[in-house]
Amino acid sequence: MLNALLPALLSAPADTLTALLHLPAACGSVHTALWRLDIAPARARAGVLPLADLSNDEQARCLRYRRPEDQWRHALTRQALRRLLALQLGCAPLQVALAYSAQGKPELADGTPLWFNVSHAGDHALLALSTHGPVGVDIERTNHGQLFDSVPGVFSMAEHAHGQRHPGSAYAIWSGKEAVLKAWGVGIATHLPALSVLPQPDGRLAVHFDCAAPQISAWTLAAPDGYAAALALLQR
Repeated sequence: MLNALLPALLSAPADTLTALLHLPAACGSVHTALWRLDIAPARARAGVLPLADLSNDEQARCLRYRRPEDQWRHALTRQALRRLLALQLGCAPLQVALAYSAQGKPELADGTPLWFNVSHAGDHALLALSTHGPVGVDIERTNHGQLFDSVPGVFSMAEHAHGQRHPGSAYAIWSGKEAVLKAWGVGIATHLPALSVLPQPDGRLAVHFDCAAPQISAWTLAAPDGYAAALALLQR
């Protein structure tokens, strides 16, 4: 069971990786595990980037970020992901061989049926692993103004109507849309307008596509104050 993985994996106690065991029951939680990485704000100001567990490509990608806080966020998230995968696969973090899909989504190079996804924003990241099937996760900061008005053409009529009935739901919808498309493994910008994601009272997200698409289930997730998050699983 994935939830048996231990979360104490980071290089310094200032950052915490917490296993989130209260997943939606319908998502098959015995096959899916989720962690939240809380990154200490001081990380952007001191210390040496933890690059030892990262591949050369990951290190180069990390250093392409211009802001130190973005470098730390990327490095710590990838470090935690590699260590979680290594525990599950029984190898060292650097021995985890990754490949990338045509859309740039990372996956295990040898085809092992273990799927994963990560998302980070601000001082937090989410990491999801699943033996059920492809998984998508997203976390967003919610302090960037009126989302419905700032990104025209992205939200469906049904989503706009839901937002009028439920003010403040825009980021729950946005994070749900991103999680669903990441689980599918397609380009987010291309498919956002064809997807409607509507939060339900029980925490589910009703998913509807205006194009041919696989069956994907999605849920809102509890998130720190000022954030919205969602989890999605492609049904195989």
